[in-house]
Amino acid sequence: MATKSIAEKRGIKPDTTVWYSPAERIELIEPMPERGRRVEGPEQAATAVVFVDDSTSARKIIAGEATRLAAETIRNEYYYDE
Repeated sequence: MATKSIAEKRGIKPDTTVWYSPAERIELIEPMPERGRRVEGPEQAATAVVFVDDSTSARKIIAGEATRLAAETIRNEYYYDE
């Protein structure tokens, strides 16, 4: 059985769109599944991935993107270590 990538474990499927915040942390979940592609905003994405260092930064990013993250087509998961 093949080992799943971090992206696959997070539910990012082949042929899908993903938005990352902040974008420079993308290497934490690479490689992307086949034909997975990054989009510029969460409203364009099937999956939104938000990397945070603590609950304060999570609140700040989520508050800043609240309207765009609330779209029903986006799958949201939140993980952080504090």
